[in-house]
Amino acid sequence: GLQANALVELQDQAPTLLEAAGVPIPESTQGRSLLPILLGDTDATYHREFVRSEYLDAIWMDDASYGTMYFDGRYKFIAYHNHHDLGELFDLHNDPGEFEDLWCDPHAKDLKLRLMKASFDATMMATDQYSRRIGPM
Repeated sequence: GLQANALVELQDQAPTLLEAAGVPIPESTQGRSLLPILLGDTDATYHREFVRSEYLDAIWMDDASYGTMYFDGRYKFIAYHNHHDLGELFDLHNDPGEFEDLWCDPHAKDLKLRLMKASFDATMMATDQYSRRIGPM
């Protein structure tokens, strides 16, 4: 019967298993352990401020569009890449069924721009930051 509203990602599984096994979590691990949530800390809203995902062939197009999704607990922002000016934007507080797409709504322009920047920043921070640099500096 335990439930938590924490935002979690698949990459949280490895550090959860490592912590449960008593193995140190490497600093380079991007995921975060879910063990506190699993042990009953249902006030785990601090776990993540947002979640993101990436996927190939996101929409049916000949050029295999690439999509990214950013969700901050209220707004879900989806961008389709490869030169497509397509996307989706939903306010899940006011529209939990995702029926009202705000992507083309002129009143949501500033929100869309803010979420686009947040999504871009999140994507850049998901890159490997720990590999040793090879070559001249």
